[in-house]
Amino acid sequence: MPMAQPENITPPKPDYPQAASDPELSQLLKILAHDLSAPVRHLRYFSERLYESLGDARNEQQDESEYYIDLSLKRIDGLIDAIARYGVLVNGFSTRPDVSCDEIFSHLYSKVKPLLDEADVTLELPRLSATLTGDKDQLVEMLVYLVENSLRFASDDRPLEITLAAEVDKGSTVFQVIDNGVGIDPTQYDHVLQMFRHGERDRAGVGAGLGLVSRIVKNHGGLISLTAAKPVGLCVTIRIAQQ
Repeated sequence: MPMAQPENITPPKPDYPQAASDPELSQLLKILAHDLSAPVRHLRYFSERLYESLGDARNEQQDESEYYIDLSLKRIDGLIDAIARYGVLVNGFSTRPDVSCDEIFSHLYSKVKPLLDEADVTLELPRLSATLTGDKDQLVEMLVYLVENSLRFASDDRPLEITLAAEVDKGSTVFQVIDNGVGIDPTQYDHVLQMFRHGERDRAGVGAGLGLVSRIVKNHGGLISLTAAKPVGLCVTIRIAQQ
């Protein structure tokens, strides 16, 4: 499928600067994630014991309380996982000069296939034999987050369609993930690319997916842009310079 053509996007120069690694911040985030995990485990364990002790005497209000405690603990788990993962990403990556795009797509598909099957959505992989310098695992992770994002924000009004496109253009490898989901308010594009920032459509999540994608793109000296897909949905365009 041809690449979508978002409006008002200026391609980055091939020497777009990479984000500097930050070992001190990385270590701090790893410690924070570790130290938060123990109290969350304790809260889960003792809340389960509390509600088990009530037995058949539990009432509707207590059942509702248990539900929201569990929901809140799961959200905290998500925050801890995101903090830990960001801590890894801010430490940079192991450069490999011959990362194959076709290999990236193959690994991506193996990771998202169960989710696609569950949602009854197909994803056609592009063919691109080009290679680029980078971290294969991070590049796969980047695309996995984007596909998961599309699945999460499908519209109730129409069957979900996700398109993955790729090409080499002006010295850069260009990836696009396009969907026909609920989209994002254009005034929030910059906002949602930051860690732990929520868009209007995502009050229940932790606000980390696109922030993690943005960090991976910066690690690779790239540029990420969000635009409205036509006629509906979201188009995410990522440009990474070929070294």
